Amino acid sequence: MSKLFFLLALLFLFTRLYNLTLLPIFTDEAIYIYWAKYIATFHSHFFMSLTDGKPPLFIWFIALLLQVFPQDIYLAAGRLISVIAGGATIVGIYKLTNLLFSSKKIAYLAVFFSIMNPFMLLYDRLALYDSLLSAFLLWSVYFAVKTASTLAKKDALLWGLFLGLGFLTKPPAVIFALLTPLCFFVLIWRKHKITKIVLLPLIAVGIAELMNSIQRFSFNYQLMVEKNQKFQLPVNELFSAPFYEIGKNFNELSQWIIAYYTIPIFIAGVIGLLVILYKDFRKGSLLFILWFVPIIIFATVGKILFPRYILFTTPYFLIAISAVLYQIKVAKVRITLLIFLFFLSLQFDYFLITNPTKASLPLTDYNQYITSEYSGYGLDKTFAFLDKELDNGPRITLITEGKFGLFPYAFMLEYWHDPRITIIPSWIPDKNEFDLYNLAKSAKALVVFSRQKDVPKSYPLRLVLKAEKPGRRHPILLTTLQDR
Repeated sequence: MSKLFFLLALLFLFTRLYNLTLLPIFTDEAIYIYWAKYIATFHSHFFMSLTDGKPPLFIWFIALLLQVFPQDIYLAAGRLISVIAGGATIVGIYKLTNLLFSSKKIAYLAVFFSIMNPFMLLYDRLALYDSLLSAFLLWSVYFAVKTASTLAKKDALLWGLFLGLGFLTKPPAVIFALLTPLCFFVLIWRKHKITKIVLLPLIAVGIAELMNSIQRFSFNYQLMVEKNQKFQLPVNELFSAPFYEIGKNFNELSQWIIAYYTIPIFIAGVIGLLVILYKDFRKGSLLFILWFVPIIIFATVGKILFPRYILFTTPYFLIAISAVLYQIKVAKVRITLLIFLFFLSLQFDYFLITNPTKASLPLTDYNQYITSEYSGYGLDKTFAFLDKELDNGPRITLITEGKFGLFPYAFMLEYWHDPRITIIPSWIPDKNEFDLYNLAKSAKALVVFSRQKDVPKSYPLRLVLKAEKPGRRHPILLTTLQDR
């Protein structure tokens, strides 16, 4: 088993670290790494992420790595946090599976499924909150299940600790403040008196809420609350047309799940859940609740949805597949099924780590990460042009189309405290915001566009670089002043 553990560890490290920065930085990553870089540099504004509705813990972790990593590999530093979180998730999957089914073989199989799952692979390689959230919630589930077995206050404390870390990572963790106690009672019901067991989940949730209250010390906490309300339906809308919204959102979520799981894995997982529910209703209920209930909640109240929002539900689905697949006693049949199940996943995984533009991503994510103005494709050519200009000429003033997001933060990160370049964020095309010719008196003035297909004719600008993205719909346009 130690050899198998070593091989799985190597497989995890290879799939997560190989070509880690191949996919260019995209807008959310640029925002998060910029916040972290600001904190790491100035040691202030530790809760600045709350202004955009994001808890601070993930940003703090990136800031710690940025203190160690060289300036020019900021993207690798940001994504490494998700790699580490993915490793913690894999270990948690092993521990939880072994705890539920008392089988290291099933646990190793669940680990293998998780390593090869395209959904988990992609987000373990991006500087986003979701892999870290998945890790903390999984460990909170592990200690909730363990508490149901031991009734030990120490386990309840650890349950609350990881749930609290989830609260400090992303707001959807609040779902598990309801689901982990529910799973606890499902496992322990009728085994002990209610008065004896009700205290343990109260301890866990109380600790988690106490940790969550750390954010309330910031004046920005109310801004986080208001921002997150934009992502969910108001109560009056929820009750006025609930079935329409649930149906629309559920259809979208289902398409994303099938795309990332692949059809063979999805079918096998549904069968696995049904079999476990039949053979061991409590364990089957636990896995079903942790996988399906959050999806239903997002479908019910979600106003703005992205596939990554349901990443944290994936491990419980994969555990169900592993538990049932192991019940097949004939080794040849089991291996044949594994090959069949993973054929599409292997192809998906291969392109994720070698050529993401060819990966079978759902359209929503393909647009975000590959083709749209939020994608970082084309930045490498833009940076190369700017580097050449900086090496050969005078100082540069760079005006970016955008004050928040990929533009300007990708440029600020690339040229952090570089005295040769001044970056001015702007909501172009408001051309009255600045005087290009006055700016050009002290430095060469360049304007970079992210949302225009052609250079706006109302500007005295000429194109010096057009960096296309896959799909050729949202190029990066780098321009300079026309001669008077």
